[in-house]
Amino acid sequence: MIGDLSRSRVGKFLTDTRQFLTSEGVLKSRPVGPGSLLLTNCATVGIPVFSGVSGCIHDGFLLFEGLDPRVSDEYLFRLFEHLTPWFNAIAQTGTQANLNTGILKDLEVPMLPLATQAVLAMTLDALDSVAVVAERSLKAAASLRSRLLTKMLGGLA
Repeated sequence: MIGDLSRSRVGKFLTDTRQFLTSEGVLKSRPVGPGSLLLTNCATVGIPVFSGVSGCIHDGFLLFEGLDPRVSDEYLFRLFEHLTPWFNAIAQTGTQANLNTGILKDLEVPMLPLATQAVLAMTLDALDSVAVVAERSLKAAASLRSRLLTKMLGGLA
């Protein structure tokens, strides 16, 4: 479910789901395995994620498989991540925002050499890791600050 992204996303990966299908439901669904590149195309549109689990998707996701060998899935993930605001701006509205497959079929992907795609993906992964550490440090500092203020000045209100 698209809602799983806000509950169970760790970095680039969807790590857990809350709903499960019966064996009959699986036969009528689109199975995906770990490492599958997905893009939300309904309601919350344009969010890329890699599946970190085996499961099935509904039509609120697009699955990218059998890609042109000149395009890595990591590069495509980062391109989609960059284009998320654009996807939101062009999504067809109705009851919910929606990206149709025509929009993605017409999308021109800049063809960088595979080595350049790999360097870009590794650099962005490294920056994401630094950002996670910095966010944790900032939260820890804010918590320490709050505890110190409460301990030292708590009785002055």
